[in-house]
Amino acid sequence: TSHGASLLVASLMMGLFIATKLGPSVRMSIQEYFGWSYFSLMDQGNFIGQSLIAFGLIFITLWVYIEQPSSNPF
Repeated sequence: TSHGASLLVASLMMGLFIATKLGPSVRMSIQEYFGWSYFSLMDQGNFIGQSLIAFGLIFITLWVYIEQPSSNPF
């Protein structure tokens, strides 16, 4: 890509870090707002983890497809 793989890896790591830090707060806010029980909000099937991997792969695929440099740099 034109921006380099290091920027892509750094942005993905920062995004995952922010998501893991904000996850419990968002989960508790949803639980308090709707009055759901704690056990109904537990990620028993690891849906969130699998979804993050899927969205990460989609993001990387689109990034490479859109930012694909031409074969002739001039």
